[in-house]
Amino acid sequence: MIMKKLLALILCAVMIFASALPAFASEFNDLAFIAVSGMNTFPLYDSDNNKVYPFSTSKILDMAKDILPAVMNYLVTKDSERLCDKVLPVLTDAFDIIACTEDGNSKYDLHTDIFTGYLGDRAAYFNDFDTDEEGIVRAAVEKFGENRTFFFNYDWRLDPLDHADELNKFIKEVKELTGCKRVSLASFSMGGNVTLAYLQKYGSGDVDCIELCSTAFQGTDAVGELFKGDLVLDIEGLIDRLASLTRRDAIQEFLEYLNDGLAANGFDAKISDFANEILTGQKERIYTEFLIPVFGY
Repeated sequence: MIMKKLLALILCAVMIFASALPAFASEFNDLAFIAVSGMNTFPLYDSDNNKVYPFSTSKILDMAKDILPAVMNYLVTKDSERLCDKVLPVLTDAFDIIACTEDGNSKYDLHTDIFTGYLGDRAAYFNDFDTDEEGIVRAAVEKFGENRTFFFNYDWRLDPLDHADELNKFIKEVKELTGCKRVSLASFSMGGNVTLAYLQKYGSGDVDCIELCSTAFQGTDAVGELFKGDLVLDIEGLIDRLASLTRRDAIQEFLEYLNDGLAANGFDAKISDFANEILTGQKERIYTEFLIPVFGY
């Protein structure tokens, strides 16, 4: 008797669950998916569609050719003033292409890849990339389909509150294009800040759920400390960042091997100490001639 009741309860549960599946499917079918990119996911191009950032291997090598003789000279003379005379103009000239004016607008006419409409045939564009955003896009295409998967990209140098306006327009377009009532967002790194700016300005009425991936919630604190003068150089982090900026270039592999080799032999700490010794003596020049004009705005 007890066994019959137990089986009846199990059958009841199965029937209830089975009857609910169409409702779950209906809710899922009513969603479109949008990946919101992080900082520098796709390159910046000039008005002639030449890629200007991240830098090409040849540009990095040209910079190294100009900088290394000055560094070697410093090892002999310990003249940090002369080192800055040689190195800062090279860095400022190279990075000037991505600089903004004091009002926060791009100094030059640059643009990045913008993915309007659903991915459709362009979904294959993401198959050749192995960053987080592209991996999520491929997974979303499998789950939602190409016609309900979208990608929101932007110029990471500009104001997140302005990007929030564009994201709002994008979400409205996605809903109209798909007939979906709501969207699901997966936002990466700086894209999380753009998404939070969107929520602040427009609320969550159009959004079913949000996944924030590596979003820099403390980013303004960290950057604030940096621009107040708390500048310290970690050579391992610097080389790792340079490697990631090359994006699958042959030089990326070289830089990664270089980083491993320096760490294995304890040279990374010595080089960091050497670099920070220069920073301590020339911090004001580094800020006024390079960091503020290039990155400060």
